[in-house]
Amino acid sequence: MTKKKLPVRFTGQHFTIDKVLIQNAIKIANISSQDTVLDIGAGKGFLTVHLLKIAHNVVAIENDTALVEHLR
Repeated sequence: MTKKKLPVRFTGQHFTIDKVLIQNAIKIANISSQDTVLDIGAGKGFLTVHLLKIAHNVVAIENDTALVEHLR
């Protein structure tokens, strides 16, 4: 019997892909075309893409190097 290997670290990553949820979050945040937004834990960029359409500037921060390459 083989044991399952546990991850070296747990990142707690969750990717929100629900467009309605993302749009509602942006609406509630009252983001305008004059705003600079900091997207911490940008992940695969689902929220980031929507922020780029509205905000003047978006700074996306991601710790997972594989996802950083995806964001670029």
